[in-house]
Amino acid sequence: MTLTRALDETVTVTEVRRRLSEILDQAHRTRRHFVILKAGQPRGVMLGTDEYLRLRELDLREQRRRHVLAQLPEAGRLPEEWQASFETLKRIRDKATPLSDDELDALVNEALVEIRTPFPEAAQ
Repeated sequence: MTLTRALDETVTVTEVRRRLSEILDQAHRTRRHFVILKAGQPRGVMLGTDEYLRLRELDLREQRRRHVLAQLPEAGRLPEEWQASFETLKRIRDKATPLSDDELDALVNEALVEIRTPFPEAAQ
């Protein structure tokens, strides 16, 4: 993958020093990325705040997605195991209303252990 795209413009460090305000305004207004070159090599990118926030949000979503996927139990679990896990969560939900935070935390930890522990039949 090349660093520059059709909407990117390359500028040298010297040019950025000379035209910083103009380049920054263009990046903000046009959503163009300015690849900054030093000695002919890409060293950074200037982009508007809106574009940065959009890219940052995409990155955070991807991090959350990976975190959730890492927490999921094994994909190869049997339907009965999944059903038992859902029933455990339902029991917790039904009991949770009158519980303190500590009691609820203990039940959630118990459920996590139960959900993540493979059934003896599945381990064979």
